[in-house]
Amino acid sequence: MNGRSKQSFGVVLAWLVISGISLGQSPAAAPKVPVDELIPWLLQENTKLRGIPFSEVILDTTGKRVLAFKSEDETDARVVKQIATVLDAVMAQLNA
Repeated sequence: MNGRSKQSFGVVLAWLVISGISLGQSPAAAPKVPVDELIPWLLQENTKLRGIPFSEVILDTTGKRVLAFKSEDETDARVVKQIATVLDAVMAQLNA
């Protein structure tokens, strides 16, 4: 093995040790957590959760209120336009 091959092998070996994967063994299956069962249950069409307003779900899970806006209202339209302008600038910076 030349010096570069030894260095590459060392890096790979270190990564395997750090990540907890040992050669010749398959990684153990991740244990099921309650959220793994919750999401499919929530997505079932036969549940009676469809009547719960989205704003209530957000309020109950985060404590934050979702405010409705009317696009035909002048003030609401101005605020949405200003937010969109700022977000466009942020995306331009992130994509630069």
